[in-house]
Amino acid sequence: MRGINEDGSEINIDIDEGEEPKVGDPASPDGTFTLVDGRTVTIEGGVITEIKPAEVKEEGETKEELKAKIADLEKQLEEAKSKDTVIETLKANAKTEDDIKAIDFVKKAGGIEALAKMQSNYKPQGRQPETNVHEF
Repeated sequence: MRGINEDGSEINIDIDEGEEPKVGDPASPDGTFTLVDGRTVTIEGGVITEIKPAEVKEEGETKEELKAKIADLEKQLEEAKSKDTVIETLKANAKTEDDIKAIDFVKKAGGIEALAKMQSNYKPQGRQPETNVHEF
């Protein structure tokens, strides 16, 4: 039987037509070959020494599914950036403990208008020069 390697080259396996190759069957040339059906056959000294089954490939996502996934991830990223901006704005506008105490004090005093009316009109008299100078 002639087997065709995945790359198009031929390998010869000495079995009847319709039989499956097995370890110990005479074959040539020596080397490791991947058959068209995906099985890997190793031939050493003119005999098959190993046959590995084809690897099952899992079907991946289609290009459209990947594009949709990327678009969704980009949307999530923009939402996260937006939330970060809001958080930074809130932090910038946040009041410290001292700010809160000052605001409470102003409220208890009657508000800003009440504090503005509480200013004093007192003006000290100007100083008069001393006329009595003492001599010693």
